[in-house]
Amino acid sequence: VERGGVDLMPELGYHPTNKYLPPRAHTPRAASVPAPRLEPVQAEGGFLGWVDRMLSN
Repeated sequence: VERGGVDLMPELGYHPTNKYLPPRAHTPRAASVPAPRLEPVQAEGGFLGWVDRMLSN
């Protein structure tokens, strides 16, 4: 009730239990921490290495 919900489609005579809530006020978020940089995965031999070589061409 703090955000002032309103009924959905009152013109049709509906009396739903749920209310439409307006968007919340934007709050400042914590500073994002970048993810650590990952090393590229080296394709090994075998089937996956073959697939990687075929797709790289």
